[in-house]
Amino acid sequence: MSEDRAPVTTRTPTERAHPMTGRSPTRALADVSATLVEEYDVVSALTHLCVACTDVFGASAAALLVVGDDGAGAGLELLAASSHGAAELELHQQQVEQGPCLDAVAARRPVHADDADELARRWPRFAAVAVPSGVRSVHAYPLRWRGRALGGLNLFFPADRRLDAEEEIAAQAFADVATIAIVHARAEPRVEVIAREVQEALDGRTVVEQAKGVIAVQDSVDPAEAFLRLLDRSDAHGVSLAALAARVVEHAQRGRRWDDADG
Repeated sequence: MSEDRAPVTTRTPTERAHPMTGRSPTRALADVSATLVEEYDVVSALTHLCVACTDVFGASAAALLVVGDDGAGAGLELLAASSHGAAELELHQQQVEQGPCLDAVAARRPVHADDADELARRWPRFAAVAVPSGVRSVHAYPLRWRGRALGGLNLFFPADRRLDAEEEIAAQAFADVATIAIVHARAEPRVEVIAREVQEALDGRTVVEQAKGVIAVQDSVDPAEAFLRLLDRSDAHGVSLAALAARVVEHAQRGRRWDDADG
């Protein structure tokens, strides 16, 4: 398997729907972009983007890491994920300081591992956890902005998977939309403003993790199910993920049930 590929061009993403989901990249990108024309919460918008990626590409999980406010690629932090399992994979990548997302951010270009052998060869410490958890292939795309990489989008697959040219275009488009969501959450796209926005989004992600813990304890479920319950209630009540998570934590501190938090 080749380690690097030709740069992704900027053609319009394919209309072809994934055979297992029936959702085309164009439709999914339109759905995600529609949330960005109004006032939005970055964590909530990007969580839905990750979920859309799993729908479009048939991935088992998707997640976003972003560069911390020190501006160094080594300071990547989890911002959004399609599931609790995806979050755990990204946290492991942070801990071992090795993996496809780190390389994609450092090189500012997509990084691919089409099978488990390539995963183990390129990132043995990361693969030691990823492969036993069911990951067979990974594709990572940088969040590009003015010659820098603000972070990376990871797509995890449960089988050997090589993305074709159209899929690569679409995957980079999702990463670019994630960049836009971060950059344009504020009117001033200066470096220091972007760094502040990233930190605020990371703070929102911390509250989401706390809310997952509350739901897991109160409902006696595992963190994966807790995350799904939080995400479902956010969608059902039209409340941003971060805002609902903050209410869940606040209600728990007052000794109240988490599922009263949307009221």
